[in-house]
Amino acid sequence: MGLSFWIYIIIAIVFAIIRQMKKSAKVPGEQPRSNPDYDHSDGKPMTFEELLREIQASKNPSPPPAPVTKTGYKPVKPSFVDYDDDIEKEEKGLETISTNNDNRSFELYERAKREAFYRPSLEETMKLEDTVMKYGHFKEYDETSKKSVARDILENFKDPEGFKKAFIMSEILKRKF
Repeated sequence: MGLSFWIYIIIAIVFAIIRQMKKSAKVPGEQPRSNPDYDHSDGKPMTFEELLREIQASKNPSPPPAPVTKTGYKPVKPSFVDYDDDIEKEEKGLETISTNNDNRSFELYERAKREAFYRPSLEETMKLEDTVMKYGHFKEYDETSKKSVARDILENFKDPEGFKKAFIMSEILKRKF
């Protein structure tokens, strides 16, 4: 039996003593804190409605009782106050609207609606012969491939003669020191 065994035994004894002291420190008449979702009086679990009612009751304390007047009756307060009664008159808009112009525009609209049936539609007026069918209108906007130095070098590498030129150029341009 090593030292670690005796350390574990001592820790277990200290733990048991502390636990025993906590149990004896509790007052025997004190009830343990009740679980809110379990009613101990009936032995039945609380329903969701009962639990919700209990939570709302704890959040909203009951209002103090109303004072009693000399006659013995409690004063009755109105359930709501209508603030619209105090408004004298509604504000009116500042713009003026003329009705003469409305009649004229309405007449123009109705006349155009009646004449629309007598006018030919777009399908009736459009003919295939009138449509321009030339191709190449937008060739001006096509991008032309521009020659670049990189493209020239790549073409030289593909060609054996170009590769020889490139090798000679590299030897000429290479620094000696």
